[in-house]
Amino acid sequence: MTIEIIQQQIDYYRNRATEYDEWFYRIGRYERGEKLNQQWFAEYDLVFFSFWLSHVPPNLLNSFLQKVYQSVRLGGQIFIIDSRFEPTSTAKNHLLQDDRNIYKLRKLNNGQEFAIVKVFYQADELQEHLEKIGFQAQVNVTDNYFIYANCQKI
Repeated sequence: MTIEIIQQQIDYYRNRATEYDEWFYRIGRYERGEKLNQQWFAEYDLVFFSFWLSHVPPNLLNSFLQKVYQSVRLGGQIFIIDSRFEPTSTAKNHLLQDDRNIYKLRKLNNGQEFAIVKVFYQADELQEHLEKIGFQAQVNVTDNYFIYANCQKI
């Protein structure tokens, strides 16, 4: 019974994916008029994301960071944490090679394989991109596993 329910739940969310897009973009039955829709896309005091930036291809990084910049109020902050290149941090069946290839193969427990974007940004490179967009940025790394950035919109 549990497996059937889980599969139904997966099917439910898979079929609702387009509805989530309608909700986020405030279209269709979620459209509430210009004034209320604009409140949805307000500027925020803080934007935080973890283990997301590494899935943004380099050719889209500046446009992505520009959208983040636009979503933060003047004086607001963003905090980013993500993975560094470290072969001991990945699953045993995920081969991690320093080949500069941004496409990595990921295997699920059920044997399915998917190609994903996985970019290991360097601290100085990320700092440069964030400052180019307009953030005052401090990008650091831990000894092994993480890169993180604390930024303020100035």
